[in-house]
Amino acid sequence: MTVGPAVILHTNAPAVAMKLLRETHPGLSVYPCDSYAGLAALIEQTKAEIVYSVRFDGTARFPRSALLESPTVKWVSVGGSGTDHLGPWDPEKVTVTNAAGVAADMMAEYALGAMLSFSLGLRNFARHQRARTWITGAVEPIQGKTLLLLGLGRTGQALARRAKALGLTTLGVRAHPRATADVDEVHGIESLPGLWGRADFITCCVPLLEATRGLIGAAAFAAMKPSAVLIDVSRGGVVDEAALVAALDGGRIKG
Repeated sequence: MTVGPAVILHTNAPAVAMKLLRETHPGLSVYPCDSYAGLAALIEQTKAEIVYSVRFDGTARFPRSALLESPTVKWVSVGGSGTDHLGPWDPEKVTVTNAAGVAADMMAEYALGAMLSFSLGLRNFARHQRARTWITGAVEPIQGKTLLLLGLGRTGQALARRAKALGLTTLGVRAHPRATADVDEVHGIESLPGLWGRADFITCCVPLLEATRGLIGAAAFAAMKPSAVLIDVSRGGVVDEAALVAALDGGRIKG
């Protein structure tokens, strides 16, 4: 006997989630879909009301209309944090939720790992190891450096905690500035021109909105220290990629 609404798991590898749902909710009608092309037909066939969806084959091909124009889909549960590939939608017709913060600790550890990789020169050590050559020279501690956090959501706050434990000065930027644990200074986005040049490390963890699209562009790179390192864990589109490549090729930032 089945109970509740029909649910579609729209991911490139739905088997694990299918197994979990069948164990925890044995009466639920759950259907897998591992392609973009097959989603519309499966929604029509099952009359699904709920679709858990992960963007796994790019934004341009994402079957947005299959989800938002369906007469049966009432809830789209996005498996990641970004929902820019779905907007705009009619909230009277469909509810869209995301999983913001579910990977915050892992993202923070990734960003911290990138900072340590640059300061310790780990890639240079690896090159010499492969070549079986001795290397001399000092490594650079991150203690005492300054970290600029663009975005103080769950990922930004998780990174701020780790950064303070390692002795960094933390500068934060958020849409509505307010005192935030482990952040020494919190500023609004309008303060960025005066903050770029203070940072040794810059982490970008903001959502993709009209206000953040192209936020880190040529002017930002020109204002950064030549020794600055940018770590981007945000949506594509926040960093101007052409400006980033030009800054790297021109040696205007370290990495």
